[in-house]
Amino acid sequence: MSRRHPRAEIIRVVLTYALYAALWIFFSDSLLSSLIDESDNIALISTIKGGGFVIVTSLLLFQLMHRLVDREAIAENTEKNRFGTGVHWTLLIVAVFLFVFAYSQYGSFGNQPLQLSPIRSATMQDSAWLGLAGLISIFTIGTGFYLLRQQERLAESQAIQRAQAERLKALGLLAAIADSSNDAIFAKDLEGRYTLFNPASERFTGKKAVDVLGLDDTALFSPEQAEMLIANDRAVLEEGRVITYYEDLEVSNEKRTFLATKGPLFDNDNNVIGIFGISRDISELKQAERSLRNSEERFRALVEQSLAGIYIIQDNRFRYINPAFASILGYDSTQHIIDTLAVDDLISPEYLEEVTNNIASLINGTVSSISNYRFTALRRDRSPVYIEAHGSAFDYQGRPAVIGLFLDISARKAAEDALRESERRFYDIANVSADWIWEIDTNARYIYSSDGVFEMLGYAPEEVLGKTPFDFMPSEEADKLREWFAGIKTHRKSFRDIESINCHKDGALRFIMSHGTPILDDGGQLLGFRGLDQDITERKQAELAVRQSEAFKRAILDSVNAHIAVLDKQGIVVAVNQPWRRFAHDNGLASGEAFNSVDVGVNYLDVCQRSTGPSSEGAMTARDGILAVLEGRVPVFYLEYACHSPERQRWFMMTATPLETEEHGVVIAHTDITARKAVEETLRRQTEELEDRNQELERFNRATVGRELDMIALKQKINELSKRLGQSPPYPLAFLDNSQQDIQFNESGKE
Repeated sequence: MSRRHPRAEIIRVVLTYALYAALWIFFSDSLLSSLIDESDNIALISTIKGGGFVIVTSLLLFQLMHRLVDREAIAENTEKNRFGTGVHWTLLIVAVFLFVFAYSQYGSFGNQPLQLSPIRSATMQDSAWLGLAGLISIFTIGTGFYLLRQQERLAESQAIQRAQAERLKALGLLAAIADSSNDAIFAKDLEGRYTLFNPASERFTGKKAVDVLGLDDTALFSPEQAEMLIANDRAVLEEGRVITYYEDLEVSNEKRTFLATKGPLFDNDNNVIGIFGISRDISELKQAERSLRNSEERFRALVEQSLAGIYIIQDNRFRYINPAFASILGYDSTQHIIDTLAVDDLISPEYLEEVTNNIASLINGTVSSISNYRFTALRRDRSPVYIEAHGSAFDYQGRPAVIGLFLDISARKAAEDALRESERRFYDIANVSADWIWEIDTNARYIYSSDGVFEMLGYAPEEVLGKTPFDFMPSEEADKLREWFAGIKTHRKSFRDIESINCHKDGALRFIMSHGTPILDDGGQLLGFRGLDQDITERKQAELAVRQSEAFKRAILDSVNAHIAVLDKQGIVVAVNQPWRRFAHDNGLASGEAFNSVDVGVNYLDVCQRSTGPSSEGAMTARDGILAVLEGRVPVFYLEYACHSPERQRWFMMTATPLETEEHGVVIAHTDITARKAVEETLRRQTEELEDRNQELERFNRATVGRELDMIALKQKINELSKRLGQSPPYPLAFLDNSQQDIQFNESGKE
């Protein structure tokens, strides 16, 4: 919009007002003199006319000044020659005043006298004085508007000065940011010549800014790299938007990877004058990504080649399974199960509720892991397969899931079933046998008795438990046999064909032939004896039956794998089995360790307390647990511990259960759980690898998001500065509302 000169605006207002006032005076007086001749009436009417003149001219003056102020408010440049305008105002008012005064005093123009009646002359003088008063009012109001306008211009000038100071401060801040940034920040003109080259750019390229400014990329990089950079810059200019590139450059004699963000630069008229860029060295990040990919490939290869089934369950669906899992269930491909079959489709109905509850407990966070739970699954042909599962809760793609192992234990279960059947047959045979099968501890107390004792001596099995064989013998026979028993206990040897005289419950004497073998732990410590008695009162010569029974007993003893020791209520070992002694002997445990040389008669609790070496901490834990069982504070105690040999690593689980006898005591069993621990260790390592990968990905995401937020914050600052300078924001950020921009800016500042 064009702006008129202020002087012309003022003259236009004054002339308009003067013309209207002159016309009012001339025509109103002529009309009044032609209509009314009485002086009294004329004076009254003149007064009313004068009041009307003031009102009408005031309204006219308000309208004219209002339009003048509006035009001044729209104008962009400040007014010049303010002093000249005031002079013109003064000269114009003085001229009009002189004219009115001359007219009123002399009543003539030039040499021609004015022929007016006295009444009309008085009226003309009054009108002249009213016009003069109106002109003075115009002068006063104009002067007020002029001073008001000058004040507004002064405030506007001060605002412009403040904006310029803020702009200089912002430019200084941007320069400080560019100088202190670890990222290379640069700018180029339309010809690709550098116009900004911050210190980080100098460090990366090894060249000073003074040597680079005014040059293009061909002066810094090889022809191939320069051509790539120029092509990227050209794409930014052609598309007119910010673009991010991965640029591989050779700087300082080494290859580095940069994440470069480039965008067009605009002048005040929104014309593109070049490009800006921010390049971040992400070489280490790229190396970490390559290492992560390699690690993932190794882990995937391990999982894919594992003989154990590995699975991930989420939303009652298998999100991942390895080939071994599919093979266990008779499927040719993992794709037949992944995201296709529900967990319910692969579980036998009788175990479905249990398995579903276990999965729900893991998903809901009730438990963090479940191990060694067994159930029957269904193969593809709907035949059953016995499974041992291990599961742990973890987050998969941001949501709760279950990861674990899936083991086919059909063969193991068959062996366990066979063992249970063998044991059942043994007890059945023992209970229907005419022989008396028994077990005694190292104090010769019966810890097991078959029903044969009733046929032989007339006592029920529970009546003899806790008693010794000597309690059923005449005193002289008992003294002889005690001495003999002390000998076999010392040598821990089997015995057979030992004849003794026993007393039947009804008082009759019976001749008994006893056969027995020591029960040793894996360390060779004596736990007791196991054997049988035969009634040879009528059949002393039944040697063949004795030999068959002995072979059967040896087979039973050889089938026991657990390392077992029996303690009395003082903690003294009263019995150990052969596996217990064999374990200590085969592994050569040091004399200070808890499970060495623990045989019948040794106080097991004292050995644990005096234990030294690597197993000392576990020994004290075992001692406390055994005491808790002996004192009745816990019904059973479990302890898993490591017991490694030079050849391999092994883990065992110790179980302490109360011995339900009159004398009380505790039975200790050590079971080899190495296989289970190996599976748990494999799962733990795999879980740690997954957690490490997740942490690396999170660090990468935080770094990338932080850089983007920094760019948005910088653009917001530039937009805000442009607005303060009265320019259009160069960056379109309409997709962010004010609150989101503030939040992102604050977060980027914190980072």
